[in-house]
Amino acid sequence: MMKKLFTTAILALSILMIYCNDSVKPKNTANEVLDLFVSSVNDKNLDSLNAVFSSKAKIYEQGSVDDSWEHYRDGHLGKEIEEMQEMTFSVEVAESLVNKEMALLQGNYLIKGEMQGQQINSAGLVTLSMQVEEDMRKIVHLQFSRGCK
Repeated sequence: MMKKLFTTAILALSILMIYCNDSVKPKNTANEVLDLFVSSVNDKNLDSLNAVFSSKAKIYEQGSVDDSWEHYRDGHLGKEIEEMQEMTFSVEVAESLVNKEMALLQGNYLIKGEMQGQQINSAGLVTLSMQVEEDMRKIVHLQFSRGCK
């Protein structure tokens, strides 16, 4: 009797663990978030970017720090992408670590365009950290840093 009860308890706990583990699976992938981030910047669509950033995100760009997505969007990124003409932005992922709760992507970025009559060619390293919020992966940390010369 005790063996049967123990076996039933183990089976029930296993089913519960599988059910709970599947319930935290995000509805989007890290690559989908990255693709939406890149395409939204290229399309100059700040509304779409709202969907991929956590409101608590920290953004580090070339030595400056923005302590929220809204601050970065309204005070920095939005103004830049609006002013830049013929802009192209790309990210090439070199390394990634992804599980059901978080994702870390590292790679290289390239921004080309023209701003105030000057040609812009900015390239360097990018790191994106994502966490699951309300069943969706969101960027909680973004860091751009120019490569060494």
